[in-house]
Amino acid sequence: IADTTGLQAELDTLTTQAAGFAGRAITTHAVKLSDARRAKGGRIGTNGKPVVSFRIDHGIDQFLATHWPLFKARGIPCSVGVVTDAIGNASDPYEPSTTSWATLLAEHRTGFEVWAHSRSHLDLPTTGHTLTQEVLGSRDALEAQGFKVTGWQQPGVPGVVTPHYSNNWDGDWTSDYGQMILGNFPFMEMSGIAGGAARALPTGDDYDLAHYTLDGLSYTSAKGILDNALAFGLSTQWMMHPKFISAGTVTATTADITNFLDYVKTLW
Repeated sequence: IADTTGLQAELDTLTTQAAGFAGRAITTHAVKLSDARRAKGGRIGTNGKPVVSFRIDHGIDQFLATHWPLFKARGIPCSVGVVTDAIGNASDPYEPSTTSWATLLAEHRTGFEVWAHSRSHLDLPTTGHTLTQEVLGSRDALEAQGFKVTGWQQPGVPGVVTPHYSNNWDGDWTSDYGQMILGNFPFMEMSGIAGGAARALPTGDDYDLAHYTLDGLSYTSAKGILDNALAFGLSTQWMMHPKFISAGTVTATTADITNFLDYVKTLW
């Protein structure tokens, strides 16, 4: 975190590499990114202050019941990655959900972004899906229900064997998967090869962003990481899995999340 120059140099190097890729995907991505920035009102000034942002990974039932009310009560927005096959599917093999599309859309309109997070959160040999069906199918399902999809949040699939996909992502933007992401999403959160979990502003529109995972952190630990980043003027992103936190299978508790949100609120 202390080496802000190194972080920016890493970003500049990868941005230069990406700009040199041949093919339609990088050009299409530039157009989509420009459109997405305009939709957000352009570059947002922070008066020199770092930004603290939050990403929610699936667990829609638990998020809407327990955690979104905490964010909303404090006026803190977030982005939510949606596993589309699970919505309204109480027998989904990965994450059974009773949340309907109508409920999710109504809650989305109260303040959180929606990102595609795959159809199944499973590997292709398990589902029989093609890569296009798994990735673009999730985007298409969201758009068909009236959502404006902000970007792609790569799912972490345990034991994945599909080349380049999920935990096998190696930064090869010339692969079929890399070209698919570049050509179809303005923003993407994958392995954090660029940007990092802590990054200096302005970012220059990082196209591969990382995060700190709240699941494995107590409130005290998370606050310490945030304070250290802020001391160096760095922005951070924080990811959490409502499903695991609510089930009590990870270090973080809902009380930890509440305390962390309260602390972030005091920083305003």
